Amino acid sequence: MKRIIAIVLTVLMIAAVTAGCNQKVGSGTTSATSKSESKANTAETAAKDAKSTEALLNIDDVPAPDLDKADAEYQKKAPEQGEEVAILHTNYGDISFKFFPEVASKAVNSFKALAKDHRYDGTIFHRITKPETSGIGVVQGGDYTNFNGTGGVSAYGTGFGLEISDYLSNTEGSVAMARSQDPNSNGSQFYINSTNNNSLDGQYTVFAQVYDGMDVVSTLAKVQTGQNDKPVKDVVLQSVEIVEYSK
Repeated sequence: MKRIIAIVLTVLMIAAVTAGCNQKVGSGTTSATSKSESKANTAETAAKDAKSTEALLNIDDVPAPDLDKADAEYQKKAPEQGEEVAILHTNYGDISFKFFPEVASKAVNSFKALAKDHRYDGTIFHRITKPETSGIGVVQGGDYTNFNGTGGVSAYGTGFGLEISDYLSNTEGSVAMARSQDPNSNGSQFYINSTNNNSLDGQYTVFAQVYDGMDVVSTLAKVQTGQNDKPVKDVVLQSVEIVEYSK
């Protein structure tokens, strides 16, 4: 009996670590509240919007990754003048990150298309894990259909596969696609690494890096959470801007 209990506890611990980045792992039955500045303040309305809209992009038109464009300094480079970057406006402050389109073209194109179509507006970061309890530190959001980690569709209308580079790591401030255990299930959900989570390398597509607003990420990483690592007070992604970087 003791052996069986030990095995069960080990399995649960592994599942808890993996769940922080699994698209299909829910965080309770939550929805955006009336305080969220959202085009749709309920999960039901958002789901209807998603179903009524066809895929924004054709996945077959996305160029294949050019892995030769990456090197040891690739992830550390600052954005270049005129390069498209994302600015996430949250109720705790702004977070800005640069993309890695050369090596994660499908993920980058999908995120940009969803952002430009305002799919992320008014969603919540439904799951925030802490290293001391989960073994990893991530701030996860992007579920614009169910608002709880069980939904979200890519700009292609379907899941898409991993895009892995030896030069991109789940280091502090990196942004990666969340998915279920199916490696071809990347959708709309993403997570920001609030700590170094190198154990996730090779399993999830890293497609961006925070270059401004890590203080906001650090603040989000410390908010009080409850069941399923859901913040007690909604952390709202009010809107996402895709703009040209200017020094």
